[in-house]
Amino acid sequence: MPFYHKLGKIPPKRHTQFRKKDGSLYYEQLFGTIGFDGMSTNSYHEHRPTMVKEIRKQYSVKPKIAKANNIQSYRLRGFQVKPENDYLESRKVVLTNSDCNIILAAPKESTKDYFYKNTDADEVIFIHKGTGKLRTMLGNIDFKYGDYLVIPRGIIYKLDFDDDNNRLFIVESYHPVYTPKRYRNWFGQLLEHSPFCERDLRRPEELETYDELGDFLIKVKKQGEIIEMVYASHPFDVVGYDGYNFPYAFSIHDFEPITGRIHQVDGKKYKIEYIVEDGASDWPTFAEKSKKLIDQDQVPVVFGGWTSASRKAMLPVYESKNAFLYYPIHFYQTQFLHTTSDYILGSSLLASERLTVG
Repeated sequence: MPFYHKLGKIPPKRHTQFRKKDGSLYYEQLFGTIGFDGMSTNSYHEHRPTMVKEIRKQYSVKPKIAKANNIQSYRLRGFQVKPENDYLESRKVVLTNSDCNIILAAPKESTKDYFYKNTDADEVIFIHKGTGKLRTMLGNIDFKYGDYLVIPRGIIYKLDFDDDNNRLFIVESYHPVYTPKRYRNWFGQLLEHSPFCERDLRRPEELETYDELGDFLIKVKKQGEIIEMVYASHPFDVVGYDGYNFPYAFSIHDFEPITGRIHQVDGKKYKIEYIVEDGASDWPTFAEKSKKLIDQDQVPVVFGGWTSASRKAMLPVYESKNAFLYYPIHFYQTQFLHTTSDYILGSSLLASERLTVG
């Protein structure tokens, strides 16, 4: 992520002596993901971060391909993934290719007995259900529903959940995760038309530092295998760091499209309140939630649908109540021509008044 962050104690200059109160040295580590060419962070440790006492089990977690070269459409019932106690064991790869893995997980317990490090891929963890704290060697971040946790490869971390009702959508990306190029200038700053900016990205603000020696189990993912390594010092022994390579969080509720919560019409600003409902991939639920939004919440417009089955379940509700439905998939637009409601071609906005596209 191309913006600077500093946390904890650091010396005035890089690659210089940084001493503790007793005169001994802190250990500097240059931590990056693309050698010396990509973004990196200089961190300062109580102990050498390379002290490995023991290597234990090693086992494969590579996804087993159920059907290769697939072109058939499937409905994946993600919310029916069985909850499991252990975080790593709960992670189920449902889609995979040479660029990324799509993983669903329903962990019931926090990572108590080990730390985790993915050296293969950057991780983006979307919090579908649950609250808690992401604890990393570079600081902690609280999370809740709607948060994306972006964890660069090589970061040692734990996930602490507040209870056992958790649902995660995880992307393992073999390429670094950056903001979209169209939203950045050539310096890396997010542009004015970007639907989010640096203020929306939550950086670590709490740094845990442990000056401890002992046996600390780190489960390292490397080339599709989990390797259990025992470190001689606590992996959270960083006293400070600065740079551009660190975990951060972003809430989907802070994503501001052009027609967002703050939107200008005729030179005036209006605040738009969102009400979010989950159809849970159940088509009758889409219809029931639509009735609630129109009758109970009295919203002026509903955005959603996304699939043919959900659209067909929702459409009679909006026809009978002469209400707005913004259906965001443009290639189904001709299927609305028989309805009693009017529509906008493009991304298919059903409306109670006829509108035209210029």
